[in-house]
Amino acid sequence: TKYSEAMKANVLDENGKPYQFVATRFDKKKKKNAEPNLERQNIELLKTNKELDRFVYSVSHDLRSPLTSIQGLVSIIEEETQEPETLEHVRMIKTSINRLDEFIRKILTYSQNNRTDLELETIPLKKSFDSIINSLQNMEQAKGIHFEIEIQEKFAFYTDKLRFNTIMENLISNAIKYHKFVDSVRFIKVNGVVDQEKLELTITDNGIGIPSEFQDKIFDMFFRISNNIEGSGIGLYIVKETVEKLEGSIQVRSKINSGTSFHIVLKNFMS
Repeated sequence: TKYSEAMKANVLDENGKPYQFVATRFDKKKKKNAEPNLERQNIELLKTNKELDRFVYSVSHDLRSPLTSIQGLVSIIEEETQEPETLEHVRMIKTSINRLDEFIRKILTYSQNNRTDLELETIPLKKSFDSIINSLQNMEQAKGIHFEIEIQEKFAFYTDKLRFNTIMENLISNAIKYHKFVDSVRFIKVNGVVDQEKLELTITDNGIGIPSEFQDKIFDMFFRISNNIEGSGIGLYIVKETVEKLEGSIQVRSKINSGTSFHIVLKNFMS
């Protein structure tokens, strides 16, 4: 009680030192009874988290089916009409559908990252980056960007392929989205070195950069620097969560109008 705590704080022994109270049988019994309650609460919390995660995964997965149907119908309308006004409306619908689809896919990725164990395999890094960049070339903002990949694969690199691709796709697609259109030489560079213990990667661009006051917030869920660029605000949050799942770390350096650099260290699970 508050009274007993006050007594403990103020009562002195014959030497003028704070009196040392000994736990009574009642105190010990109270603590012993509290332990099972705490354990039960932890079990219930874990159960609730798993149920919530399953719910998020199920809802997100089920949403993709009708969304795919809508995309098909919009494509039919686009093929069958020549009216400029209708085509403009179709373009707006497709933009909204793509944004929603991207958000749903990222929620699924986040859920999968929490629900599944690591599946380790050898990652051919150069080939993986070529594949990722080719898949992102259809982004409108990617036109005119020069990609440079330099990986020193001194040792084989073992990690979870799906999670590794998730990290790199998010970082490179962000570098594309937040690039500048005015520079004559626009680039995204990927430099990496693999040893027996880790992979060190740096992804650098000469895009618009990130204001210094936002650099410690970009990995927060749903944080967005600007509303002018499409995005869900969950991509970099997933990146950080996934990097940590792979027993790694990520840091960012950026300067306005000069570009951004992400430094990633991932554990090599080869041993």
